[in-house]
Amino acid sequence: MEELVTGGTYPYRRTYSFTDADDYWDSAIMDYADDGVIDYYSTQTVDADGTITSQTSDQYADGVDVYSGTYEVDADGNIRNTSYMDGVVTSVWEYEYADGVLSVLRADSNGDGLWETVQNYDSFGHLIYQMYDTPTSDGMIDSLQTWSYDARGRRLGGNTDTLGDGTFEWEQWSVEGYVCGSM
Repeated sequence: MEELVTGGTYPYRRTYSFTDADDYWDSAIMDYADDGVIDYYSTQTVDADGTITSQTSDQYADGVDVYSGTYEVDADGNIRNTSYMDGVVTSVWEYEYADGVLSVLRADSNGDGLWETVQNYDSFGHLIYQMYDTPTSDGMIDSLQTWSYDARGRRLGGNTDTLGDGTFEWEQWSVEGYVCGSM
């Protein structure tokens, strides 16, 4: 199916390819300037229920692939991993679900073979732990942040180690979210 989309800033041509009787598209091509040059290309796979299980997208500028992205989901609909390449950096994110905690791991994009970011979320979606590399003039150091919440989900406090040496600078918030003390 091909259509000329005229709503928005400028008209563009959108083409979809369908391979099954349920009309789930398996590829989409966008020509934003309607000049015959592909600006965006995407493919996806769906399961028998019509749930997207993976999708890959590419963005082009002047015919050059400047962005590629992929994601996959598991049988429960949870995103398991994503990756993208923006022409300079390739990043991979992995998602793990265990005991009500979601862990998000961001892969190495600077070539040192180490995870750059690890984030843990509780079963309510609150960020409770984050470790990440911090660039300094002497290289990279690990930084760590942790947070706590009350029963209503309001952030009560957090710890931050920005020196990477295990020494925590501490902040506490009131239930209204205002900083009421720090060390």
